[in-house]
Amino acid sequence: MAGAKETSTTPQQRKRAPKGRRTTGPVAVGGNNSVAGQENTSPQNKTGKKSKKSKGKRRGRGHDKKVPSEPAESVDPVKKTLRSENRPLSTTSRVGSSLAGSPGELSATQMQSFLEAGLAMIDESPDTRRTFVESLATESGLRKVRQIVETPFAMTYSVLKPMFDPHCILFLRLVSHNELLSSLILEKAVGTIYNVIYGPGGRRAVGFFTRMTDFLTQIKTDGRHQNSVQFGAARSKVLSLVSRVLLSTLTLNHEAAIQVDFRSIAGRIYDCCHADNTDTGAGDDSLQWAYENILKIQDILAMGDSISISQKPDNLQTIRTNPEGSTRHIVDLPGELSELGPRHDNDKSAISDIQILPTKSEILNADRPEFLPARCATDSSMMHHERGIRRLLDSQFRLLREDTSGVLREGIRLIIHTWELIVHGTDWRLKRKFLRDNMPTPVRVYSGAEIRQIKSEQFRGIEVELEFDQLPRLKNVSAAKRKQWWVDSKALKKGSTLLALLDAEDVDDTSAIYFLVSKRETSYIERSKQGSGPTDHVNDVVSDGNRAMVTLGLVGPPNPQDLEKLILFSRSNPFPRPLILVEFPAIPYNSFEGILRCLQVLHQNPARMPFTAWLAPSTDNHEMCEALTEGSTNAGNISVQPPAYFRNNLSLDLSCLRGQGDVEDASQILSMSLSHDPKMLSADLSRVTDLDEGQADALIWALRRKIALIQGPPGTGKSYVGLQLARCLLYNKDMLNLGPILCVCYTAHALDQFLDGLLKSGVTNIIRIGPRSASPHIESLSLEIRKQEPGPRIKGLPRIKDDSRVKLLSISSRIDELLKQAQSGCHSLVLEVLKKRFPSHSNRIISGSPGQTDTNALQEWVSGDAPGDWSDADIVRSIDRLLQEDVWTLKASERTRLLSYWQEAALTEISQRVLTLLEAHSAEKERYTSAFNISDVQRLNDCQVVGVTTTQLANNADLLRNLDAKVLICEEAAEVLESHVLTALIPSIQHAILIGDHLQLRPRISNLRLSMDYERENPKYNLDESLFERLANFRFGESTSSGGGQNQQEYSFPVMQLSHQRRMHPSISELVRETLYPKLQDHPTMASYPLVPGIAHRLYWLDHDNLEDPTDPTEPMQSKTNTWEIGMVTALVRHLCQQGKYGPGEIAVLTPYVGQLRMLRNVLEKEMTLIISEMDSDELVESEGLEVSGTSTAHGKWCEKRRATQKGSLLDVVRLATVDNFQGEEASVVIVSLVRSNKYRNYLSCVAIVTRPRGFTFLARTTSPYMPLKVDVRKNAD
Repeated sequence: MAGAKETSTTPQQRKRAPKGRRTTGPVAVGGNNSVAGQENTSPQNKTGKKSKKSKGKRRGRGHDKKVPSEPAESVDPVKKTLRSENRPLSTTSRVGSSLAGSPGELSATQMQSFLEAGLAMIDESPDTRRTFVESLATESGLRKVRQIVETPFAMTYSVLKPMFDPHCILFLRLVSHNELLSSLILEKAVGTIYNVIYGPGGRRAVGFFTRMTDFLTQIKTDGRHQNSVQFGAARSKVLSLVSRVLLSTLTLNHEAAIQVDFRSIAGRIYDCCHADNTDTGAGDDSLQWAYENILKIQDILAMGDSISISQKPDNLQTIRTNPEGSTRHIVDLPGELSELGPRHDNDKSAISDIQILPTKSEILNADRPEFLPARCATDSSMMHHERGIRRLLDSQFRLLREDTSGVLREGIRLIIHTWELIVHGTDWRLKRKFLRDNMPTPVRVYSGAEIRQIKSEQFRGIEVELEFDQLPRLKNVSAAKRKQWWVDSKALKKGSTLLALLDAEDVDDTSAIYFLVSKRETSYIERSKQGSGPTDHVNDVVSDGNRAMVTLGLVGPPNPQDLEKLILFSRSNPFPRPLILVEFPAIPYNSFEGILRCLQVLHQNPARMPFTAWLAPSTDNHEMCEALTEGSTNAGNISVQPPAYFRNNLSLDLSCLRGQGDVEDASQILSMSLSHDPKMLSADLSRVTDLDEGQADALIWALRRKIALIQGPPGTGKSYVGLQLARCLLYNKDMLNLGPILCVCYTAHALDQFLDGLLKSGVTNIIRIGPRSASPHIESLSLEIRKQEPGPRIKGLPRIKDDSRVKLLSISSRIDELLKQAQSGCHSLVLEVLKKRFPSHSNRIISGSPGQTDTNALQEWVSGDAPGDWSDADIVRSIDRLLQEDVWTLKASERTRLLSYWQEAALTEISQRVLTLLEAHSAEKERYTSAFNISDVQRLNDCQVVGVTTTQLANNADLLRNLDAKVLICEEAAEVLESHVLTALIPSIQHAILIGDHLQLRPRISNLRLSMDYERENPKYNLDESLFERLANFRFGESTSSGGGQNQQEYSFPVMQLSHQRRMHPSISELVRETLYPKLQDHPTMASYPLVPGIAHRLYWLDHDNLEDPTDPTEPMQSKTNTWEIGMVTALVRHLCQQGKYGPGEIAVLTPYVGQLRMLRNVLEKEMTLIISEMDSDELVESEGLEVSGTSTAHGKWCEKRRATQKGSLLDVVRLATVDNFQGEEASVVIVSLVRSNKYRNYLSCVAIVTRPRGFTFLARTTSPYMPLKVDVRKNAD
């Protein structure tokens, strides 16, 4: 067997081999140490000689003279193999020589040197890592991988044969290295390596892991583990390594799920973990990681069970799981698991195989509803074909896709089914009404679409220039007005709004091709003013009253059919069938595509996903069983372990929380370890800091639990607690080796607020990733700004970027040339195919026109005519028959048909060549992006805080999944979809702190059928249930108990609810205390709020029946407005301002709708001028002076400032905002305009009271026979 025979080496190699085995001395792996196949010329041994006697007695340790007896090391693989981690690194040239060495098998010494040098290169730098891994993925390197995997490692000390320790342990460390499994650049190479590990039919992997489990079982049964306490820990690390490599093998080789042999291997590893847990007890992180890996392995194998039974006739399951047991329904499983077969070509059992956007087949096939998994326990075998974490990821993917792409699918399907009305109808009012009443999402339809040109761009790929009919409202207006409309409008604006080019005139030849806007030119009108002459084609959306043009980019790589369609569209202008361009302004592609892609990647390889025990609870999980066994911590809460980085012997320094008071024993109190009593610690903390009792309790428990939920009712300071947690962790960052703290929010507004709080608390080294911020000091934190500063210098990185840039340009140029040929439709394109595939026909055509060029000869043949088949002139001969005839004897019609056939063949061939180049372009672009990510991730790891929105985190997953962040803080977590939080759990996270309030706003979704409040008994999808809410409401013990009912006690997930609110007067806080928060307490200072000047009561509910404004039927995205409420708000604001008691920002006007916000802004900007014109300015100033006599100096300054700005507008005093964007901010008086009031539906928008009001006024229509109030808050209002 490979590496077992010393005689397989040459005499010269046998002389050098002992030096190559030196791995634990001062020159091991690097420096002067030799690598397999190279001669050692180090000062320690310049002769290169050694006796066979010494070679046979040693394991490559130390010098040649003495061989110490070290029995502990002979059985402690991790302790032994870790020795090479901090040594001098071997050079790239030496490892390259080893990889490219002799084709023979490695000896034991060469194998060890090869693996140690490889690990050193992986740890050295990205450049050396890439060099080693890509070399390992070559034929020579893969032969070495195969040899290692097939080697029967010796379980005891051996001179000639490779041993489990150190050879196999080194290999396991190498192939499970984080830098390998997380690198996008190396993804293809790593997949190739794992394919070799798996082997044909999985037989090589089965043999390899069987030998691994044999070794683990042997060292357990022979009692050697009892001789050393250290070995118990080392064995758990080996278990973690073996389980991780097995998990990676299964996830990178999809067919492995149906291999029966892996079940027994996983079972044996689980037994080893269970035995070790009995011996060592809890607290072994390696053992915990091994348990988590095994659970994920079992999930993968459980999916294999579903696949293996897919042919059985009973795979359609009858579900009886609703609480009342009153409903029975059939679950039609996805794809090949369904008894009826796949619904369409995008109906797959594995979500990694599903295309994000709907396919043509998916759109047209509406006979059977899509498979949508109902919400139930993740370890249940009912209603789903998967279990555990993969089931959770599968469910979140399918539901989120239905809420986004599903809406797109239904909208396109409706347009195709009503094509005659939408495309050929002449009554625009009827069209608009139909679309407004029936479309599941707003759309804009642009008729007369024509593709003018298809081109390739170096970085963006394929783009098209598309013309369409100018909008009817803009046809007869001036160019200036037309330009102003396009500048103000969001229609066809560059960004992430999806568009679909539809061709559905022929039902059997329907197509839908998806685009994003790359460019919308609005500046050409200035060029025409400068005297530039008119062009043959319109190049913008402004200059022509009849036609407009935009540049569109394809969404992802096209399939062959779509590419051929695009070429056909561009070759015929106008195209014989009508085309329309449909814009979906409410479906921003970038807001969901990244999330869905991340879910697919996680589902395909869940090995590195943290917290799986809590995300998908199951009694098969070791951590969950421990938590249930330990029982409750208090109030029936399940016990949650501390984060892995917080060890028992560590003590956190909390002195950064010290308050302004001077407490003698503060230094002793402001420290925390896991041995401290949390109740006593929180009581002491509230005494010596500015935290109240509830905040101190939440902070202590958040530090002690690996997943912490902090619920903050309005005004209780949940954001403040989050900031203090971040400060504490950053204060102990170096001791805990935390890396940067990852702060995640759903909206950019919430992110900016949190980062602004960190800045004010003294944290300055922050990097923000997200859309452009409106605050200049926050925008200065953006990654794009930080990139302008000198960054880390990485060897070899500029060369990678330059090479990729050149390759991208070359590939793009070749694509462009092919596209130009395809669009030209010239005879030269046909001639190229003729000469290649039909040489006899080509020769016959050319020879038939002597003296002509090839192109002219083909043209002459096409335009000619002949009698054709004299036997029967009425028979239409097939293409195959025509190809057998002399081409010059064919009739004109037959020649035309044959030419069309050749043109289609040419188009198909050129499309395939373009697609091949596009695949190469996509791969090279990934490589190019990854090169930038290497330097960016170092920049991110060097900062204190990385702030990012959930969408941007998913869109930059390739960058952020390499972030070395151990702590995640998620603000407003109850408003974030669970899928967004799952993708934010990057592999390095060990501690997740979720801050929010699940009793306020839920996440927003488009499809109400998927919501928790959808009034239907079964099934329940609960897409808008956040992870925060799911954990807060989950009952452990009931859903996770085994069939025997061992855990009948139910436990809740601990939620730390903040107790004291410091924003609202008690009369206002009573509004939420009676309905949602019975334990909410008022801080004593809240009762001292003064009365609202000019108003008798603090809380008003103004109920009215004035209808909202009608919408513009031509604008699908028009926001709602209510002119009557604007008048009421303006009058109320005017009255309050006249009191002279309110400074800028103390009065806030809120509304849920941007349209109402815009109208309020326009009205309030002009309102102050009208007021001043009605009064005498001098008397106003004199009366204000009398009002402030005797008041405080500060108030006097405000009045002076107010007089100085009196000639401004109401907008100078009032804070205008939408309800969502005002969360977490404060005002003394709040006015809310809820807008909606119509004869069909009457909305009472959910308002989160998150302000600091002395007064609160609601304006809304609440009396409705269609929608009665569930909670009548009006009883507390006047």
